[in-house]
Amino acid sequence: MVAGLMFTLPLDVLLFFAATSPFAGWAAARVRRPNLCGAYAAAGLAVSLWALYGLYGEMMSSSSAYPPQAGIFAASLRIDTLGIFMASVFMGLG
Repeated sequence: MVAGLMFTLPLDVLLFFAATSPFAGWAAARVRRPNLCGAYAAAGLAVSLWALYGLYGEMMSSSSAYPPQAGIFAASLRIDTLGIFMASVFMGLG
């Protein structure tokens, strides 16, 4: 697990892309290419799906529930294989 994460890597990636998407929209309007905003969103989903795949590999090598080292969230945030599968389905649907 990477130190310094707020939640888990897929959630942090999505949070980063959601927080920076207004800047991508501004830049897309500035260069008059509205497709850049959609490409930025697709890149965010792809990077997060890649991070989710890495978390799946970590989960499969450990016990039935993976407790992320996330400070106060460690007691309430548990990740299991079914949760990762459902998250990957929703991420794939975009």
